[in-house]
Amino acid sequence: MTNQSIKSILLVFGATGFSFNIGNIIHEFGHAITDWASGIPLSNIHIIIHPFFSPHMDIEGGIPDSMIGWPDAAGPLANVAFGLIIFAILWKKRTPFTFPLLLWGPLACVQEGIGQIMTLSDHGSDAVRMIAAGFPEPLLITISILLMMIGILLFGLSFQVAGISMDTPFFKRIAVIATGMIPYGLLTLLICVLASPNQQDVSRSYNIIGGFAIIAIIVAAVYSPVGQLAKRFRIRTDFQVTWSHGICGIGLMTVIVILQLLFLN
Repeated sequence: MTNQSIKSILLVFGATGFSFNIGNIIHEFGHAITDWASGIPLSNIHIIIHPFFSPHMDIEGGIPDSMIGWPDAAGPLANVAFGLIIFAILWKKRTPFTFPLLLWGPLACVQEGIGQIMTLSDHGSDAVRMIAAGFPEPLLITISILLMMIGILLFGLSFQVAGISMDTPFFKRIAVIATGMIPYGLLTLLICVLASPNQQDVSRSYNIIGGFAIIAIIVAAVYSPVGQLAKRFRIRTDFQVTWSHGICGIGLMTVIVILQLLFLN
């Protein structure tokens, strides 16, 4: 590993932790705000978001069946919408310093796309409740697949900002991206096993690790075609990452983890 690769790994690690957590926060608050707007008192809504355990929202008295549908869709929609808006705002002025925020959009697309498909049979999940409210299951699956495809394309563009050039060999791309993303999943698994050996949290950690590994392989595979597309549209792809960028990424991740531990538990 060269110094440049290590700097990129540090930046990707920090950006992954930051964007993953900001997405979880916006997802849960999207649910909470629409539930409140639908008539549930704010005092009855309790949001619990831990950086390493499964985030969830508890509502005293439960959610009336008449309210399923829109509030359930609001969480994924909020995460994807805000992530893509931030991506669009930052795109023209993107730098390695803004990479953690830039990564939010692609990760939200893939995270919510996979999440809806994987929970189609899970009782009480967003996907199940949306379908119960009348949303067509084939359309939900189609939208989820489209989100994943958009996310992978944007990942391919975003990682170039992290100093992973189009000329980087295939297996080195996988190594840098995977070594940057997977450790957050491993950290989640370690803390779950040590602090709260809950099977749901442990299974979620394995899913995070597997998901990041798959993202690394797919993004590495499409990197050259995406790079050629970027070159055709004269999109800048030559970014140099410094130690300051890596430290900034890890710093942002640390801040959002601490904020969750202090205020959202």
